[in-house]
Order: sequence, then structure tokens, then C-alpha cells
Amino acid sequence: MEGEPDSSDTIMALPSPPPTAKERSPKFDDLRSMMDMSSDTLRRRVGELTVSLSTTLDDNVMLFRWGCMATMVGCAYISIRSSGLLTRYTSLDALPVGTPVVARVLGQHPADPSTLFVYHSPWVRRVLLKETLPRGMDVSGFLSDKSSLLAVRPFGVDMQDEAKRWIYTDFVASKRYVTIELLYRPPPTAPSDSPVVEEPAKVVVGACSISTPKNVFFKEDMAEFAVARGIAVCRSEPEVDAVKSNMSHRSIRRLERRSRRLAARQEYAQAMRFGVWKNWTEAEMSQRLVSAGKRASNAAMQRIFGTWWRQY
Repeated sequence: MEGEPDSSDTIMALPSPPPTAKERSPKFDDLRSMMDMSSDTLRRRVGELTVSLSTTLDDNVMLFRWGCMATMVGCAYISIRSSGLLTRYTSLDALPVGTPVVARVLGQHPADPSTLFVYHSPWVRRVLLKETLPRGMDVSGFLSDKSSLLAVRPFGVDMQDEAKRWIYTDFVASKRYVTIELLYRPPPTAPSDSPVVEEPAKVVVGACSISTPKNVFFKEDMAEFAVARGIAVCRSEPEVDAVKSNMSHRSIRRLERRSRRLAARQEYAQAMRFGVWKNWTEAEMSQRLVSAGKRASNAAMQRIFGTWWRQY
């Protein structure tokens, strides 16, 4: 009929179905196979690189661990050797300056009671092997061989006659352990111009800080205790001026502080003796206590205000 549209014009274009395997071109198959091969190769390559990296890291970590272990062992060995736990000192030349070591008092010089002969044994031999006495010492305690002993004396003091019995009873007879620290190395003896005469070998004595354990945390210095008790007096050390050029500033400052402490102890001992004030002018005990309080407060004010307090 006229005026009606043709049916062929009204039919819409439908989507074409996907091509079948037969309709695929050989170029497409080749491209897909090449992509599969490249992905497999890439996956294999990544796996090989991962395994190689993991093996390298494991090897390097193992080397790092062994290196750290060797470094720790070396540091521990150096620390032990430098601390003196394995080193035995048999002469003052080998004894380091400023290093405290533990030794045992075995004898006393017959001419100078303040000079002690001590035997140093390392920590391992003293604690683990229980070696505390030299081999040349017999059962009776007689020192037949003093070649392995150190001759030391307290620095800056002269022991009085009252100190002989105290030193022998508290140190020599009980073979007491003491901590010694060499403060300075003795100067070498100058050769004399006199003709050669055979003289007995002179004992080289080292000026040391000698202390004993007072409690768990503190130690008691032998020289300061003797000066405070009045059985020793301070003295000058002429050897220090001869060796001061070879000493460090730290060692010199330590000697100066030690000399000041000894002088303060001696001044205290001159004002007090065995805990009792000397030269009391007051007759009654209450007046003595008041006078002691005035002295203490006056000394404290002078320390705080200095010369200004003395004027008023």
C-alpha cells in the first residue's frame, strides 16, 4: 500500500556473534602464544631474581652476625685485659698508674713500718682458682722470696710509733686484702760518680692510695684514717716535683686534692683526738656543748661569707 514504509527499512542492525575458532586468523594465535611465552619468561625471571636476592641476603646476614659476634668477643677480651682481671703485676714498673688493683698484705718492712709488701693476684686466680699466696711463701708465713711482691706505702703521711702495732695487727697479721692505686711512678735513681761499691739492692717503694672496704658501697683510706686518729702526720713528697713533668693534669689535680684532704684531716685531728675536743676551757658538759655549737656555727659562717664575717 501506498504511504506505508518498507519492512526492509525498519529492520535494525543486530550485533554480530563472536568469531569461532575456525574464523580466527593465524596471526592472532601467534600473538597470543607470544604473550603467554613472555609472561612465563617474566614470571620465571622474577622468581629467579627473588631466590637469588634471598640467598644473598641470607649470606650477608650470616656474615654480619659472625662479624658482630667477633667484635663483641674482641671488645670483651680487650676490656678484661685492660681491667687487670688476667694480668698479674709483680713489679712497680709493670703496675699502671691510676688503676686500682686488689692485693694481699703479706709483710712489713723492718725499717719503715708504713712500707707494706703486697701480693697481687688476678681476679680469675683469686676468686676461681683460690690462689692468694705466692709459691715461695712457706706455711709459717716467712717470706723467703720477695721478687713477686710489691713494696707500697701510703701517700703523703709519716706513720708514728703508735701506728706500728695498728698496721701489724690490722693488715700484716691478718693478711688483709687492700685496694692499692699507684699515684705516680717513682723517679729512676741517678747514677753516682763514686767508685763502684757493692751495695745491697734498694727496695723501690711506690706511693699509693691504700684503702680497705668499709661497707658494701664505700671504702676507707688508710692514710686518712691514720691521720684522723693522730697516729700519722702529713709530709711533703719531694719526688712529685721530679716527676710532675711526666704526669698528666688529671693525675696532678688528684694529688693536690688528696693533699688537701690529708691536711684537713690533720687539722681535724689537732682539734679533736678520738672523738673528744681538746683544750676545753669550760668546766661543765653543758657549757662545752654550747661552746662546740658556737664553734661549728662560726666555722660555717666563715665558710659561707668569708672574710666579711670575720670583721663582724
